[in-house]
Amino acid sequence: MGIFGTLLRTAIHTVTVPVDIVKDVATVGGVLTDEESYTVRKAKKIGKDLGDVGRAVDKLGGEG
Repeated sequence: MGIFGTLLRTAIHTVTVPVDIVKDVATVGGVLTDEESYTVRKAKKIGKDLGDVGRAVDKLGGEG
C-alpha cells in the first residue's frame, strides 16, 4: 500500500476512536462481550499504522 493509502487508513482509524469509546462504555470495557477493550484494540491498530507510515516515508527517502 502506498503512503497515501497508509495515511488514509491511519486517519480513518483515528477518526473512529470515539465510536470505540462508546462501544467500551456500552460493554463495560469489553467485559460483557468477553473481548479486549475496543479502544485498546484501536490504539494497537493506530500504533501499527504509524509504524507503516514511518516505513513508507523511509522508502520515499531511499532508506528502505
